[in-house]
Amino acid sequence: MKRIIIYIITAALTLTAFSCQSFLDKQPDFGEDESAIFKSYESVLLYLDRCTFHLHRAFIRDWDGNDRSHNSQLSDECATTDNTPNTALMNSGNWLQLKRNSQYEIGVNLDAAIGRAYECIRICNRIIENYDEIPNMSDEQYRNVVGQAHFYRAWYYFELLKRYGGMPILDQVLAGDDANIPREIYEVSHEWMMEDLNIAVGNLPDYWDDDNEGRPTKLSAMAFRSMAALYNASPLMQNDLDRTVVMDYDKDKAKVAAQLAQRTIDTLNAHHYYRLVDHNEYQNIFYYSTPPWGHPEHLWYNTRRVGGEESQRIFFLNITQAKVTGSYAASLPCPTLNLINMYERQGPDGNYYPVSDPRSGYDLGNTATDTPFENRDPRFYNNFLLPGDYWGVVDGSPYQVKTWVGGDDYEKFRTNQFSNSKEFSGFQNKKFNWPEANGQTTQYGLYFYPTVFIRAAQVYLDFAEASFEATGSATAIVDGCKMSALDALNIVRQRGGITPLTADYYNDPDKFREAYRRERAVELFFENHRWWDIRRWMIAHEVLAGATPLKGMKFNPLTSTPQNDLLFSYEPFDMVVEPRVFNMRNYWYPFLQVEISANSEVKQNPGW
Repeated sequence: MKRIIIYIITAALTLTAFSCQSFLDKQPDFGEDESAIFKSYESVLLYLDRCTFHLHRAFIRDWDGNDRSHNSQLSDECATTDNTPNTALMNSGNWLQLKRNSQYEIGVNLDAAIGRAYECIRICNRIIENYDEIPNMSDEQYRNVVGQAHFYRAWYYFELLKRYGGMPILDQVLAGDDANIPREIYEVSHEWMMEDLNIAVGNLPDYWDDDNEGRPTKLSAMAFRSMAALYNASPLMQNDLDRTVVMDYDKDKAKVAAQLAQRTIDTLNAHHYYRLVDHNEYQNIFYYSTPPWGHPEHLWYNTRRVGGEESQRIFFLNITQAKVTGSYAASLPCPTLNLINMYERQGPDGNYYPVSDPRSGYDLGNTATDTPFENRDPRFYNNFLLPGDYWGVVDGSPYQVKTWVGGDDYEKFRTNQFSNSKEFSGFQNKKFNWPEANGQTTQYGLYFYPTVFIRAAQVYLDFAEASFEATGSATAIVDGCKMSALDALNIVRQRGGITPLTADYYNDPDKFREAYRRERAVELFFENHRWWDIRRWMIAHEVLAGATPLKGMKFNPLTSTPQNDLLFSYEPFDMVVEPRVFNMRNYWYPFLQVEISANSEVKQNPGW
């Protein structure tokens, strides 16, 4: 008899491990002797650790078949100086035209998210079917296996849902006629996934010992569950399989999401380790140099370390800093003015306002006595480098960023063969990065980049969104909750170092919705959220509309020695080489022909 009360009878989802892979491909196994896999608790954990290995690593080249690109370059978050075609193919909107070896996100091989999801769901299904065969396990070990298998199956299923919408329920052995499994609508797929998460919450431990640091915990599962519930309530997910039109939030589903987020926050606040860190610790969230490889604010993250010369040069350093002139140095994801303008500015009255609000004092023309980049949200200075900033050391001397028009760094981007057809946005990202490794080969291994899936601050932002969309009010409190959407949003704002939202913003529903969405873009910048957010909100076709949706800023020096005087005039410009083609069909990814051919019951997404 099973030793847990909640149990779903599940069989192996059999998949091809390599080559052209579909969730309906049927192969007996990966070649392992199944009895060897289930011979002990330790051997099952090793098998399950394939799911850990396949977790997304944001700062490693080609992890999603994307060469030197980054997820931020799909939305309005970042442009790129790299003139290779990888993101251009994805940003063309013609996703079925992508070549297999140049795919970003769209793919069936193990170099893309979908292939990893299929393999890991298969692994979890084998374990869920057979974990009663594992001999000599203690109750604690049994719960650990059960909790992890259900957690990972839910996680990788969610990776499919947020790309493709409703999927087949992947809980059975696929053999013969059983292979033709129909797709379900998003809500049905979601509810099946939530059963897994409930099991995970009930079985995962509060923490792991140091040797197992990074495995999912009870709090990881709770945070994932509340995030998944928010997705389920979002406008995109209210569509069925036959149409993709702009929808409203489902208020009842948003209420559930708020209640689950509140339970997650309660558990977080009572936890002995995980917590929302204070303002003074904020900058330490984003890189680490010693074990443990996580941080108290990281509720669910990839424990596999990513660092070194290649990662830093590809994702953070300009050509001077990188000390090379090749493609690695020319591939910089550069934040757009679209994103920069989401960071608020402190007005004369001491409050922070959007730069579009006259009370912020934002003025591009007042360069003699002030700049538009003074008095900004403190997270602005944590996240970005501006022309003229000093950061780290190059060749033994303090390094000044010379990305103003005509500056050394700017000209190198304009003339490098791997970037000379692209435009530098005017801004450079330093979030997640550290200054000591500028051109210093011996320093590259000192720190590592975390791929964080859910942070404590995100749970508060999830709650703020869910609570507001459930009630239509920033100040109302959902049944069973302890705070309002405004309370949660202000906790994140004040931790970031800015003042609470003013009354005219929280009393206007349209302005409050803009405020919480702006806060997500600011707080979660470069953390693999913006692309998914603008899609689930169904605003991507508006955000990315027009021939030149992305904007940059040229810093024009007012003197012949700008490095000394730092006086610029500011010239916003259209990034004409950064198109973003996004139509209604792009809200869901298309199924490739190999998957449709394998299953006559698979319905292609609308518009494809």
